[in-house]
Amino acid sequence: RIAPETRASLESVGLRTAGAVMAAPRAPLARRFGATLLLRLDQALGRIDEAVSPRLPVAPLSVERHLAEPVVLTDDIERLVSRLAVALKTDLERRGEGARALALLLFRVDGAVSRVTVGTSRPLREPTLIRRLFHERLAALEQDIDAGFGFDLVRLSVLSVAAFDMLQGDLTGEMVDDDADIALFADRIRARLGDAAVLKPVVVESHLPERAVTTVPFAEAPQRRMPATGRAAPPMTIYPPERPVRL
Repeated sequence: RIAPETRASLESVGLRTAGAVMAAPRAPLARRFGATLLLRLDQALGRIDEAVSPRLPVAPLSVERHLAEPVVLTDDIERLVSRLAVALKTDLERRGEGARALALLLFRVDGAVSRVTVGTSRPLREPTLIRRLFHERLAALEQDIDAGFGFDLVRLSVLSVAAFDMLQGDLTGEMVDDDADIALFADRIRARLGDAAVLKPVVVESHLPERAVTTVPFAEAPQRRMPATGRAAPPMTIYPPERPVRL
């Protein structure tokens, strides 16, 4: 964990390995490269204790509800998720963003905390869809979550956000984006079975046809983008030309 310029300077004088730096006199190293180099060396060797903070990063958006009567049932938790998601939707609309990762924190009356996280392949802020994702996740973790004497505090946090593009509906009220249902289906499967459960083939640069396609997690795959006019682009501008599977 040294700066790139420090590493380049060390290599310029022939110190290309950690062993070479350890064998060099400390005083000249400090004069030429600064005390940070010796600090990192001592930390790596365990000579200096390095404090590690257990605090998690503060979420950009959070809503919570204190309960007079602790809840135990999963159905009650899901109803609370819906109510908290409604409050989050207002904040996300004001910021013009959607959630890409959410965390549900369940605080037990004895102080224990259960943390449930879900991810989305697209920015999301609809409370009904958020509840569906947590329904799948809670169903998958039902055996691992110990309610004890109940949860008296429930907090819903947005861990990651992205710009939310509004789509224009047609005269029938239906949205132009046809991939939303597929994305939601993939997110629900990922919430229950994990991120590696849904993969998507993408085209990569390769002169060998059998290596021109690879699979990546659905959330990391490039998404189709709508033109600025709000109309669907022709298929050839969204996907590359079809190629034979086998040559």
